[in-house]
Amino acid sequence: MSTKSKIEQIKEGFGNLSKSLSQKDKFDNDARVLMFRFLEIVDEERNQRNWSRKELAESIGVSASFMSQLYNGDKLINFTQLAKLQDALGLSFNVEKAIYPIQQRYF
Repeated sequence: MSTKSKIEQIKEGFGNLSKSLSQKDKFDNDARVLMFRFLEIVDEERNQRNWSRKELAESIGVSASFMSQLYNGDKLINFTQLAKLQDALGLSFNVEKAIYPIQQRYF
């Protein structure tokens, strides 16, 4: 089986899985995916600075426990915390519009 076929099978599997989720669950999943995208960028910068997650948490005024909850997906980050992360790490997050058919995502 080619790699492309495997990828298509995986996409189809996730598509079928998402069809069985409630709209609330779909939105919750989307929120976590967005958060993890931000945290991936944050982690790259944190690692370049050789900061621990505890040091990162202290730099934005949250507990190490809360930071762990974010990285575990148990809590969602808010925009104020994102702004503090930008400031602490000297980052600038950009938002771009992506066009995709909504119907293909979940329906």
